[in-house]
Amino acid sequence: MKKSRIKTKLTNSGYIFAALTLAIGVAAVNTGNNLLYIVLSVMLAIMGTSGFLAYVNIKGLEASLLFPDEIYARTPAFVKVQIINKKVVPSFLISCTFTSKNGGAGSCFSFYVPSRKSASQWVSITFPKRGLDEVEFVELSTTFPFGFTIRSIKVFSQQNVLIYPHIRPVRIEGFWAEEIGQIEGKRKEGTDGEFLGIRIYRVGDSPRRIFWKGYAKTRKLLVKQFAEQEGNRILIQLPENPSEEEIEFAASVAVAHLHIGGYVALQVGEKSIPYGSGDEHRRLILKELALI
Repeated sequence: MKKSRIKTKLTNSGYIFAALTLAIGVAAVNTGNNLLYIVLSVMLAIMGTSGFLAYVNIKGLEASLLFPDEIYARTPAFVKVQIINKKVVPSFLISCTFTSKNGGAGSCFSFYVPSRKSASQWVSITFPKRGLDEVEFVELSTTFPFGFTIRSIKVFSQQNVLIYPHIRPVRIEGFWAEEIGQIEGKRKEGTDGEFLGIRIYRVGDSPRRIFWKGYAKTRKLLVKQFAEQEGNRILIQLPENPSEEEIEFAASVAVAHLHIGGYVALQVGEKSIPYGSGDEHRRLILKELALI
């Protein structure tokens, strides 16, 4: 894992302490007072010890980010941040920050990272835009032990993250042809098609399709599954260069319809995705909309 060189920056407390040390040094030279020389020696020792401990504290640290499988624009997502300590002594007061190229940012703080072990935290982060984003590096920093300096190091990860369009609530019933022209079809209950099998009950399934004999045996709500009906399909059509509003609305409609077991097809300009259902098809449509 590639890392930058350790950088050092004085804090306000560090500047004040350095100024006091310089003032006492000048006074000791001008007066020849032994007590001032002793105080100066102690202050220089504190500064030297602080710098050495801060360097050891930040050295040997690495960081990794674990993103969830699905991330939506303008919606908080939880990212697992892992700080790894590869040296034989523990580290203290470690801050971790990371920023994506499109403006997503997150940070966390670990008081203690054990030697040759790791410390993990979940961080909430919101990505402002859809599309392919990248987190180039994670920055680790510390003010240990006395807060006089900030020692920092960048751990280059260069992780690509796909951000799906923002999803907002939409009505399922009776809006397809009335509210927007690029969505065709209307949901109907598919109860008279060819019998396909049994599946787990989903919210929105008709109670008439519940397989009660199966419930008596398994204690799980099951429903009878029939072949797709023409009325249970929708085709989402977008122009070649759709607006952000159109992309978000199309994604919201697709997610809502697929959630209730419907079939969705997508056409963007000359590119098209055929009818399908389920989680894999939902991710396929969201990926296509995210990369427009």
